[in-house]
Amino acid sequence: MREILKQLVNSYKMKNISKLILLSIFLSAIFTNCKKGDDDPFLSLRTRTNRLSGEWKLTGADLNMEENSSYSHSTTHTTYNNGIVIISETNGNTTDIDSLVYTQFFNIDKNGTFNQKFYTDTDTGSREGNWTWLSKNKELGLKNKEAFILTITKEVYDSDVDTYSGKYIIPENIYVLKELSNEKLVITIDYTKTDIDGNVSYEKGTLTYTKQ
Repeated sequence: MREILKQLVNSYKMKNISKLILLSIFLSAIFTNCKKGDDDPFLSLRTRTNRLSGEWKLTGADLNMEENSSYSHSTTHTTYNNGIVIISETNGNTTDIDSLVYTQFFNIDKNGTFNQKFYTDTDTGSREGNWTWLSKNKELGLKNKEAFILTITKEVYDSDVDTYSGKYIIPENIYVLKELSNEKLVITIDYTKTDIDGNVSYEKGTLTYTKQ
């Protein structure tokens, strides 16, 4: 009888251990799927589409651009804070610093459309179109839904209006998400351009949005 009871107890323990192992694997898979960007929350009960949807306001930016050619070298550092853009451009031994008032709203709808509105102290502008998640891309090193693409169908700058239509509208850029939470969106900017003459330029940095 003791041996039978011992076997039953051991069997019960093994079943619970197996359940715990299966549970840990399941939870690990959930956490891995939720966390796409480097700074994404560890766990979110909302889907990425629901988190991305809504009205966002640009609240921060830190961008570095460098251009190298056989005859010149220039760097530009752009920051944005408290509604002010500060642009510091260095060309050779000369540095120019400019600033302007700037506001941007980015409205993303879960139905696949978007619109952006821009305001400066002298100009206004907007653009609208469609957005879609980018699937996993090994060549770019991107996870599924780590980035999205915008396709512009209308642009307005002051009194100038441009519209685009057709099935072959070229998407604008890939927007890689470093962080996507319910209240914060951080987009990574990182690209390098090399032309046929060997001139190289690159831009790296982040754009930070806060949900309204």
